[in-house]
Amino acid sequence: MSRSPRLALRRHVLPLVVVALALLAPTAPRAQQSVFKAAVDSVRVDVEVRRGGRPVLGLTAADFEIVDDGVRQRAELMSTTRLPLNVVLALDGSASLEAREREHLVAAGRRVVDALRPDETAALVTFSDRVAIQTLFTDDLPRLRTLVAAPMPFGDTALHDAAHVAMLLGGSATGRALVILLSNGNDTASLLTETAVIDTARRTGTVVCVVTVGAESSVLPKLAELTGGVFVKETSLDRVASRFGELLESFRQRYLVSFTPTRSGKAGWHPLAVRVKGGGDVRARSGYWAGSTAEAP
Repeated sequence: MSRSPRLALRRHVLPLVVVALALLAPTAPRAQQSVFKAAVDSVRVDVEVRRGGRPVLGLTAADFEIVDDGVRQRAELMSTTRLPLNVVLALDGSASLEAREREHLVAAGRRVVDALRPDETAALVTFSDRVAIQTLFTDDLPRLRTLVAAPMPFGDTALHDAAHVAMLLGGSATGRALVILLSNGNDTASLLTETAVIDTARRTGTVVCVVTVGAESSVLPKLAELTGGVFVKETSLDRVASRFGELLESFRQRYLVSFTPTRSGKAGWHPLAVRVKGGGDVRARSGYWAGSTAEAP
């Protein structure tokens, strides 16, 4: 699996995010009179279904109803065993984190690493006023445990930048991607705005789950809701590690639903609605981004 030397992003984060957003942006037209259409072959959606607080298992494609921008679609179920799970841990190491909170952060990271299965990988992003990609996706568990426990530089909190980098990492993975982000404060150091981070979430489609142990950032609940993730405001530090484990296991129990849009001519944001027969609490991303391609008339 891939390994990477520690990549510190402070003054270098702006070129990274500019290039990344450029890669995610719609393709420019090749000629003035080009004809545009949205380029979407199929859309994958990770869906969690619960009734009475418990996951609902054994559903079939016929149990799902997907509405894409007002148009009902034909849902198909994909086998989750054929697609590896890739977890991005994004951990807050800013100065606002007290020593006891730091201990629980390490324990939470290790809980996920220890729970990884042979076909699963993890990447690690840490942040204070700098965002550091400690490693790209790897199945080297001893190395991951060491990196999770390594000292982090203190500083302010570049929360927006960190969420952006974590989602881009998730979007680059082959298979299914899950970001688990832990923070205890609001953003105080990012170059990116809240609007830019929301745009990243729309364009990557990476599921983001968040655990906060302090002040509530305005952007984090939005990221979780938009991507079909979970937002947890945890009041007990002793529960943080178990929360991480629950988020990972809950994601494994999700259905992977796909559909090929029957009307894919609209570029930009497509709102999605996902429902199941018999009712239940459904968690899924609220839409997807259709890029545009140009064709000669």
